[in-house]
Amino acid sequence: MRYKNIVVPLIIPAGTNSGRVTVGTESGLIKRCVIASKEPNNQGMVRALVKDSAGDKIAELQAIEIYRSRDVEYSKDGVPLNIIGGSQITYEVIATENFDSVFHSDLILIYEEQESC
Repeated sequence: MRYKNIVVPLIIPAGTNSGRVTVGTESGLIKRCVIASKEPNNQGMVRALVKDSAGDKIAELQAIEIYRSRDVEYSKDGVPLNIIGGSQITYEVIATENFDSVFHSDLILIYEEQESC
């Protein structure tokens, strides 16, 4: 199996507690996702979720740490999505308190590709 990553950046301004970005996905099987970021400069709980174009949750609203890379086998890292790309998704981060400084994060979509013989 071969994997391809697509990065979806999100920037949340200081003084706010949430942000979202909607993007079109490439066709193919999106197996998993991880979130890369620095430790949030936020005293509250920081959560993330991924929704499809109808607003249905693909990955539940949960602590952002759940989405972080765990340095395990690549095919098992991150949060499972198992969706077919080719439509829009929304990546959203919501905190219980405002961010003290700008918060940068990347949602990394992990596509599974068949290797040609």
